[in-house]
Amino acid sequence: MTYIAASSIIIRPADSKILIGRRSMLKKYGPGEWETIGGSIEGDETPEECIKREILEELKTTIKTCLYFRDYFTNNGAIAVFIITLEKEPSFDKSDFEEIRWVTKNEVEKMSFVLDCKQRILDFFDFQDYGLSNYAKNR
Repeated sequence: MTYIAASSIIIRPADSKILIGRRSMLKKYGPGEWETIGGSIEGDETPEECIKREILEELKTTIKTCLYFRDYFTNNGAIAVFIITLEKEPSFDKSDFEEIRWVTKNEVEKMSFVLDCKQRILDFFDFQDYGLSNYAKNR
């Protein structure tokens, strides 16, 4: 399998909210749209190395815990998605995001996202709400 990117579902354990970012208006693709944090794999990086680099670059913090969640497939290859907690509250640069926000499942359901980021988040919430066995039965 060829991985082309890594993405994250970043959880704040205190309230189980998920971190999302609204893409910079300077971005060529999807300016101003919401997304999960992640990016393209560079060189011979593994998906784990990629997501660690992206979190550090885009959120100016490091990963406390990182658990593989699942793969999503595109015509170009696979995107590995990880469930992550952070060492400290993130900060960001306007070249990456207009804003970042901690959100609930209800908020996500009402928002518009770039690519399939919304589905990734909702899949995570389904997994969290119903557990692995029920989640697997419904896929």
